[in-house]
Amino acid sequence: MTDFKLTLKDLKSLGVDTKGYTTELKNLIPLDTKGYTTNLIIGKDITDIPSRLFYKNTFFKTLVFEKESTLSSIGDSAFAESGFNGNLEIPNTVMSIGKGAFCINKFTKLVFEKDSTLSSIGAAVFHDNHFDCPLNIPASVTIIGKGAFNDNNFKGGLEIPASVTIIESHAFSKNNFEGELVIPASVTSIGSHAFNENNFNQSLNIVASLTSIEDSAFADNDFCGDLKIPNTVTSIGAYAFARNKFNGGLTIPDSVKSIGAYAFAYNNFITGLEIPVTVETSGGNLFYKTTMQKIFSKVMKTLDKVRKPFKKLI
Repeated sequence: MTDFKLTLKDLKSLGVDTKGYTTELKNLIPLDTKGYTTNLIIGKDITDIPSRLFYKNTFFKTLVFEKESTLSSIGDSAFAESGFNGNLEIPNTVMSIGKGAFCINKFTKLVFEKDSTLSSIGAAVFHDNHFDCPLNIPASVTIIGKGAFNDNNFKGGLEIPASVTIIESHAFSKNNFEGELVIPASVTSIGSHAFNENNFNQSLNIVASLTSIEDSAFADNDFCGDLKIPNTVTSIGAYAFARNKFNGGLTIPDSVKSIGAYAFAYNNFITGLEIPVTVETSGGNLFYKTTMQKIFSKVMKTLDKVRKPFKKLI
């Protein structure tokens, strides 16, 4: 099988078509008798990859960006659903990656080249691959889109760079991240389910100046220790911290005005299970099946047993 290297000359010959270039590309690519080639090599003279350029082109095996690349942007779904596998190394010249650019493939390792200039990672860019490596996000990134790294097997710790300001919903959900998680002061917005369904098993430290913590943002992990909500937060969504292993104190500041149902349920908090008087609206079962709730329930049952004989005398 033969590699196929896409050059700027090839790209220009294809013209501009927002629907993709599947038919025309097939005429350029040297396929074997089974309709496959080995590697797709993106030439160093290409500066922009149009949206959907290789979308659903399943005749490639691996994707390689040529050394000394000048690539600046990668369009929406550019390499999506194409059966790529192996390593994916993003050149340090890439500044933006469009939504779904590499989604639904079989990549196993993700590397951002040193001194990356990447500033924006669009929605679902790396969604649904087979990544089973640590994730190192470039220090230049400011926005992490909806489901950007969702539904993979990323492992090890996760460090959010101090450059990040926005983390959208499901950004890191359904992976195998572990250890502690620190949300830096630069972050102003975290979407629903952003970190849920991982294996974080140490503390959660929210330094960020958030005003809201959305539904299930940190749910379904193994966070432990204390949980302190920043005094900038005004609303906490349903199940925001549910189904973890917090086993220390809980601090809810007076800035909080609303708390969603089951927000702190299924944990082991030992202190702080009090709703501030500033809270105007709250859902039910905020502390459902927490340690203190269980203790309170047992105490009430004991009191009922003690009171029962006396009720008969009245």
